[in-house]
Amino acid sequence: MKLLIRKVYQKPNIDEWKEFRSVQYVSFASHCCLMLTLSGLAFNLMQGIALGQDSCDPISMSDTENTDLNNPPAPFRKSTRRGPFTTHNGPWYHWADSSGFRQGVRLQERHCNSRGHAHGGFLSSFADGLLATAVFRELNRGSVTVQLTTEFLLPAEIGQWVQGTAWINRASRSLAFVEACAWVGEAKEAPQADLVFTANAVFKLKEERPRG
Repeated sequence: MKLLIRKVYQKPNIDEWKEFRSVQYVSFASHCCLMLTLSGLAFNLMQGIALGQDSCDPISMSDTENTDLNNPPAPFRKSTRRGPFTTHNGPWYHWADSSGFRQGVRLQERHCNSRGHAHGGFLSSFADGLLATAVFRELNRGSVTVQLTTEFLLPAEIGQWVQGTAWINRASRSLAFVEACAWVGEAKEAPQADLVFTANAVFKLKEERPRG
């Protein structure tokens, strides 16, 4: 809106004066509303930070800087025969005996999203590795993933130990149907509840490898 500037000795038009004053009132009211809105946002933000619910900034990683993230629980040992993709996203650890196997990882910042929780893509890769390992252990055959379904049940956070296992439900001459689960903590056996994820998959079997 055009603002008229007059000399001090010039008599203003009454209609123009009313219009000028109304613009001032609207501008003042808008300024007040803006200040109230900003004050409310600032209050909500500070309240969210105090409650640990800030959603505006990525989670601070300072609390994990002094944590030893390469300390697997016994009897896990470091895995050294993994592919380049899996190795890059490790370090991974494992143990196995006649009753089964476990694979585990100590979650680090690069495994997580901005909230400090394990990323879904990372957990899906974890599940795929567990499932393929079960196929190789039980059938002594290489395989490729045909279908993978992962259900994310609980979050896992930076510094936590996440481990999992998998098993074959059934297999044909060319396909294997496999399930997996993972959980937080050092317990050897999978809990009945509080799983981080469950997964099931179909694998195409490669040519059988001769034993021995």
